Amino acid sequence: MAETYSLLIQNTEGISKIPGGLHGTPKLYVAVDLDGSCVFKTHNEESTLSPRWDFTGNICADLPSANLTVEVHHKGVFDTLIGRCHTTIGELLQQSGANTVVKLDIKRKGSISGHIFLRLSHVSTQELQEAATRAVQRMRGDVENIERSPGNPRVMGIANAAIQAEAMADNFQPLLSKLLSQLEPIVEMGDEIAKIHPYINIAWKVLTSVYKVMEKQRNTDEKIVKLVQAMVQLYSSVGDMDFVRDKINSLENVVLEIAAQTLECSLFIREYTGHGFSGRLLQAAFSGMETKIESLSDVLMKLKDSFDRGVIIQSVFLSAKMNEKVQGLVESDLLQSLKPAQYNAALRDECLHGTRKDLLTEITEQLSSTTTASDIIWLYGVAGSGKSAIANTVAQYFRTLHRLGAFIFFDRDNPSTSDIRGVLHHIAHRIAESNIHVRKAICDALCADATLVDADYRTQFQRLLLDPLIAAAPYIFGPIVIIVDALDECLDSTSRKALLSLIAGDMAKLPPAVRLFITSRPDSDITRVLRAKSHVASRQLDITTEDTKRDIYLYLHQCMQNLRIEWPDLEPQWPEERNIQLLATYTGGLFIWAATAYKFLQNFDPQSRLTQLLDAGEIINSNLDQLYCVALEHTADWSDSTFSSSALSILACVVLSREPLTVKTLISILDPVLEGLKVAKALQYLACVLQYGPGAPIRTLHASFSDYVVDSRRSRTKPWFVDIQLQSQFLATRCFQVLATKLQFNICGIETSHLRNSDLSDLSGRIERHIPEDLRYASHFWAHHLQAATASSGVLDRLRQFTSHYFLYWLEVLSLLGEVSEAHGALEIAERYAQGKDQDLTALLHDGMKFIAGFAPAIAQSMPHLYVSALAMAPRESVVRQHYKKHFRRTMQYEAAFADTWGSLIKVLPDQGSVVSSVAFSHDNARIVCGSHDGMVRIWKNRSFRGFSGCRKRVFPAEGFPLGEG
Repeated sequence: MAETYSLLIQNTEGISKIPGGLHGTPKLYVAVDLDGSCVFKTHNEESTLSPRWDFTGNICADLPSANLTVEVHHKGVFDTLIGRCHTTIGELLQQSGANTVVKLDIKRKGSISGHIFLRLSHVSTQELQEAATRAVQRMRGDVENIERSPGNPRVMGIANAAIQAEAMADNFQPLLSKLLSQLEPIVEMGDEIAKIHPYINIAWKVLTSVYKVMEKQRNTDEKIVKLVQAMVQLYSSVGDMDFVRDKINSLENVVLEIAAQTLECSLFIREYTGHGFSGRLLQAAFSGMETKIESLSDVLMKLKDSFDRGVIIQSVFLSAKMNEKVQGLVESDLLQSLKPAQYNAALRDECLHGTRKDLLTEITEQLSSTTTASDIIWLYGVAGSGKSAIANTVAQYFRTLHRLGAFIFFDRDNPSTSDIRGVLHHIAHRIAESNIHVRKAICDALCADATLVDADYRTQFQRLLLDPLIAAAPYIFGPIVIIVDALDECLDSTSRKALLSLIAGDMAKLPPAVRLFITSRPDSDITRVLRAKSHVASRQLDITTEDTKRDIYLYLHQCMQNLRIEWPDLEPQWPEERNIQLLATYTGGLFIWAATAYKFLQNFDPQSRLTQLLDAGEIINSNLDQLYCVALEHTADWSDSTFSSSALSILACVVLSREPLTVKTLISILDPVLEGLKVAKALQYLACVLQYGPGAPIRTLHASFSDYVVDSRRSRTKPWFVDIQLQSQFLATRCFQVLATKLQFNICGIETSHLRNSDLSDLSGRIERHIPEDLRYASHFWAHHLQAATASSGVLDRLRQFTSHYFLYWLEVLSLLGEVSEAHGALEIAERYAQGKDQDLTALLHDGMKFIAGFAPAIAQSMPHLYVSALAMAPRESVVRQHYKKHFRRTMQYEAAFADTWGSLIKVLPDQGSVVSSVAFSHDNARIVCGSHDGMVRIWKNRSFRGFSGCRKRVFPAEGFPLGEG
């Protein structure tokens, strides 16, 4: 016969901290479980780590051997376990004796985290009778409030549904309780199963929260019960923990997939049960829930079979997201028109298994929860503290679960990643790939307005992201995680400001299932915007904590193990433990210090190089600049002028290039200054600060190295100092050499002028065959290097040669690459460079800008019309026409030019979509502002006429309306 007991939760002591971060003020409570089922929990006690509850709850147990678990939690955005103790009813009753309060240790991950004071006693018969009487009285009051009408079908339907829900709950609760008891030992194993632990840990927490909610709601149905039954059957195969360890070693991929699928099913159960009774019926009717649940159950059974038989199978992971027929629509012309920015994470490092455990757990748990107050997590820290590795690990975690909406990482060495439109297009395109409902909404928006891809960024965010995600919100199960890494490396000031504005304001309007994780240095503009927002949870990556020191030691320990494998001659015990500890101390908490040291040791003779690092001692302690210096000094003989000049040229190309270059492209740009063999050899010597692979672009190991080599205050006296002006002059010269060598008439062999570029067959193939990467780079970026270069007669000669002989061939390439819009700005830079040095060259460049302004639309649509239309129809006095016409005598000839001069009309602004009510120039004539009846103010650059911003304001027709007023 069941006995009833009274458990007093008195207080705790000895709790020194709440594990992890992002917690704020302590808010502690106690939860009591009996045989795996939650019995009750206390109220929250705030602002103290030594709370006193004096809370009494009742427990009903059949046997004294019933297991009792008492847990202390912090109530936050996601509840955090501080510690737990395990006992039995009989043991605690015996310890409590004659009304004695018992002190028990609470533990977390095997370590004592504090103490709790409890007392257990029998409840008397009289107390039970009084409690029963009060319960009956409350039930009578509830019954009397129900409208009891036998003929009322609504009442009868509710009654029948309630009876069914109660019956299902009777099955659901024990099943869920059993599943939790099966998962808990795996959660407790922790570090021993580091690869699968994060998935099981969050699944256990998600299901625990569902269990507690369902205890109160008791509303479920047969379909979801079957899914839980399938999960219970899967984990019935687990057995003891030694068996699990053996299986992990032999079937790692299968076990990892089981863990990921468990979390996916757990998220699905939470979403399914969290909508409530009537809402769930609607979902079942319109969203194919029964089929989805059956599919999830089938996958679980396949995994169980593979686990039982010890057979490795092809991945069968099934996401609960609604993503039918994804591939066909993703390849539609509408989505291809987005032209998203490209981000390749292939060479990005993740955190070493076993490091950053608590932090990664906090981040993944908060991003997995759709009920927290903060939709955005911002992780900030100093350069080299490991933020990107954390972002990569979190991205891989959610990618495995098919929950990664988009992964964006800015790179100062690749400015093309910084354009706000490319960022928004990338997010929209990636999310459209994963959800059929979002995709349909985005395609509908693009179909309704083909110019949307060129709209201002707020309009694009609204119509390509916010509206589609809100429309699809009922069909989004679990989180969609968007990760933005290295926001501080977004160097386009306009895009950076726009992105911060969206994060601070508009992104708070996204559905709760959309979560955002951001990393950056604590730059003043980022800090000022993000810290002030309630929907942004700020988290500093502290490099001084004991956890950080431990993680860096583990990282270095693994690095040394790798070195022993790569260099078999090393002693098995190399290096001594104290030397690893010393290196860990030298890092000063910076993972990039450790990574650079490892690269230095890895490249040549680890024993001697370790000695060099240790001999440097305090010089390199916590000093990244000095570590770079020691590593480079011992890499090669910099007094050798041949090597130092070669290495400096390579470093200049890598650090100053406008987009990352592959080894092949680098060699092409530097040839014949450096032979290919010299480039390859020098790259080997620089491997401690550069990273690259076959066909992959060359990058600096970390952005801090670029900062170091271009800063005259930090490296001017060193042979690897990159003088930006001088080396930009070198790079501009090399770009002009590539253009002069590889540009030619009709470079892609276009046969007819009757077709637009977009209608040409195999255009991408032609570009790949005839416009190599070095020519593409030179065509795009010669002007950027010229802008930063010092004045030089040699560079001026190269510019003169380019403008006089290759100008039209260069426009060919831009037309085929779809980049004609870049031409005007490039010539503007060139004109400023030639100003006052060469009058004829300046005149030709100035007329070239007019030529582009007048004919850019035709040239952009059809490359041959550069010759048959633009050159033929240019005014008689056009310098470009006069200079080049004589070289193309077989093109179309007109008896008279259409005009003598370019005239005053040099450009027609694109259609605004509404009646323009006012136009004005800025005081410096650099900008034009147009006001339209639709309430939009559009601002244009006066030279290139490219719209760069738009905002809604009241517009007043006014002559001479000054920019920025009104």
